[in-house]
Amino acid sequence: MWALLAGVGPMAVQRRRTGDSGFRFAASARGTRQWWANRISGAGSVAVGLAAPMADLLGLDPAVSRLTLPTLRTAAAVVAAAGLVATHAPQMAMGTIGRLRPPRRR
Repeated sequence: MWALLAGVGPMAVQRRRTGDSGFRFAASARGTRQWWANRISGAGSVAVGLAAPMADLLGLDPAVSRLTLPTLRTAAAVVAAAGLVATHAPQMAMGTIGRLRPPRRR
Protein backbone atom coordinates (compact mmCIF):
# COMPACT_ATOMS: atom_id res chain seq x y z
CA MET A 1 0.00 0.00 0.00
CA TRP A 2 2.81 2.38 0.93
CA ALA A 3 4.62 1.73 -2.35
CA LEU A 4 1.48 2.58 -4.28
CA LEU A 5 0.86 5.83 -2.43
CA ALA A 6 4.48 6.91 -2.10
CA GLY A 7 5.79 5.83 -5.48
CA VAL A 8 3.23 4.85 -8.09
CA GLY A 9 0.57 7.37 -7.06
CA PRO A 10 2.73 10.50 -7.32
CA MET A 11 4.26 9.20 -10.55
CA ALA A 12 0.82 8.74 -12.10
CA VAL A 13 -0.27 12.21 -11.01
CA GLN A 14 2.97 13.73 -12.33
CA ARG A 15 2.53 11.97 -15.66
CA ARG A 16 -1.06 13.19 -15.94
CA ARG A 17 -0.09 16.78 -15.08
CA THR A 18 3.05 17.11 -17.19
CA GLY A 19 3.09 14.22 -19.64
CA ASP A 20 6.26 12.81 -18.04
CA SER A 21 6.69 10.48 -15.07
CA GLY A 22 9.85 12.22 -13.88
CA PHE A 23 11.71 8.99 -13.21
CA ARG A 24 15.12 8.72 -14.83
CA PHE A 25 16.37 5.17 -14.61
CA ALA A 26 20.05 4.81 -15.31
CA ALA A 27 20.54 2.24 -18.01
CA SER A 28 23.30 -0.10 -17.00
CA ALA A 29 24.92 -2.71 -19.17
CA ARG A 30 23.67 -6.23 -18.65
CA GLY A 31 25.82 -8.19 -16.21
CA THR A 32 27.51 -5.18 -14.57
CA ARG A 33 27.56 -4.68 -10.81
CA GLN A 34 24.88 -2.00 -11.05
CA TRP A 35 22.67 -4.26 -13.15
CA TRP A 36 23.03 -7.13 -10.65
CA ALA A 37 22.47 -4.81 -7.69
CA ASN A 38 19.21 -3.58 -9.22
CA ARG A 39 18.00 -7.13 -9.94
CA ILE A 40 18.95 -8.56 -6.54
CA SER A 41 17.48 -5.60 -4.68
CA GLY A 42 14.24 -5.80 -6.63
CA ALA A 43 13.95 -9.57 -6.20
CA GLY A 44 14.65 -9.28 -2.47
CA SER A 45 12.00 -6.62 -2.04
CA VAL A 46 9.43 -8.72 -3.82
CA ALA A 47 10.39 -11.86 -1.88
CA VAL A 48 10.08 -10.16 1.50
CA GLY A 49 6.93 -8.36 0.45
CA LEU A 50 5.30 -11.68 -0.41
CA ALA A 51 6.87 -13.98 2.18
CA ALA A 52 6.08 -11.96 5.30
CA PRO A 53 2.30 -11.70 4.78
CA MET A 54 2.15 -15.33 3.63
CA ALA A 55 3.96 -16.50 6.79
CA ASP A 56 1.54 -14.48 8.89
CA LEU A 57 -1.54 -15.86 7.13
CA LEU A 58 -0.23 -19.43 7.43
CA GLY A 59 0.49 -19.01 11.14
CA LEU A 60 4.22 -19.61 10.82
CA ASP A 61 5.17 -17.09 13.50
CA PRO A 62 4.83 -18.83 16.90
CA ALA A 63 8.10 -17.33 18.14
CA VAL A 64 6.65 -13.83 18.05
CA SER A 65 3.23 -14.56 19.50
CA ARG A 66 3.50 -11.62 21.93
CA LEU A 67 3.54 -9.30 18.91
CA THR A 68 0.11 -10.53 17.82
CA LEU A 69 -1.80 -8.95 20.69
CA PRO A 70 -4.83 -7.09 19.30
CA THR A 71 -3.83 -3.84 20.99
CA LEU A 72 -0.34 -3.93 19.49
CA ARG A 73 -1.66 -4.86 16.03
CA THR A 74 -4.16 -1.99 16.18
CA ALA A 75 -1.45 0.45 17.23
CA ALA A 76 0.75 -0.78 14.36
CA ALA A 77 -2.09 -0.29 11.88
CA VAL A 78 -2.67 3.26 13.15
CA VAL A 79 1.05 4.10 12.86
CA ALA A 80 1.17 2.60 9.36
CA ALA A 81 -1.88 4.62 8.26
CA ALA A 82 -0.34 7.79 9.70
CA GLY A 83 2.86 7.04 7.79
CA LEU A 84 0.91 6.64 4.55
CA VAL A 85 -0.79 10.00 5.04
CA ALA A 86 2.45 11.67 6.16
CA THR A 87 4.13 10.48 2.95
CA HIS A 88 1.34 10.94 0.43
CA ALA A 89 -0.13 14.32 1.46
CA PRO A 90 3.09 16.38 1.19
CA GLN A 91 3.98 14.79 -2.14
CA MET A 92 0.60 15.72 -3.56
CA ALA A 93 0.87 19.23 -2.10
CA MET A 94 4.19 19.78 -3.92
CA GLY A 95 2.42 19.55 -7.26
CA THR A 96 4.56 19.43 -10.38
CA ILE A 97 7.63 20.89 -8.67
CA GLY A 98 7.95 18.07 -6.18
CA ARG A 99 10.28 15.12 -6.04
CA LEU A 100 9.40 14.10 -9.58
CA ARG A 101 10.73 16.85 -11.80
CA PRO A 102 8.97 17.68 -15.06
CA PRO A 103 11.09 17.60 -18.21
CA ARG A 104 12.94 20.78 -19.14
CA ARG A 105 11.34 22.78 -21.89
CA ARG A 106 13.71 23.44 -24.78
